[in-house]
Amino acid sequence: MAVVHEPDFGAARDLFALYCKAKGLSARTLETYLASIDELGTFLAQSDRGDGIPLPQDIRAFVASLLDRSLARTAISIRLRSVRCFFNFLAREETEQEALLAQPNPCYPTGKRNRPHLRLMLDTGPRLSEATALRWRDIDLTTGKLMVRQGKGAKDRTLWIGDEDLTMLRG
Repeated sequence: MAVVHEPDFGAARDLFALYCKAKGLSARTLETYLASIDELGTFLAQSDRGDGIPLPQDIRAFVASLLDRSLARTAISIRLRSVRCFFNFLAREETEQEALLAQPNPCYPTGKRNRPHLRLMLDTGPRLSEATALRWRDIDLTTGKLMVRQGKGAKDRTLWIGDEDLTMLRG
């Protein structure tokens, strides 16, 4: 399963928070979701799991730690519901990215051109007008710095290209 890039836990959490806000969840629901996800993140950090997206065994260990703390079943249920929503969101994001990246046909020159462009857009997150205005001179293949010129508000800004996409662009 090809993914544009695996975000670290913090970046995935922030993306989920934006999604929840855009979805119009109440402030209390968002607070509950993020507190539960932060609790999971703290648990992972303390267990030396690292900063990546947790594996199923990590979630099982997290649940066991909640049970060990003698939390009420409803409190555990709320935390697990929040974590489940978080992972459902990540799964949908990955599926949408895969579907989008499967569209360009590599048998045609336009497909060979469009796939890297799509990956770059997914990795760096420029606005559509910014992405279509990109030129090779805007990309520093040494540092991964991407200069967006005359973006929203006619302002320049810097985006950073991930290692995997940088390697693809160099090739």
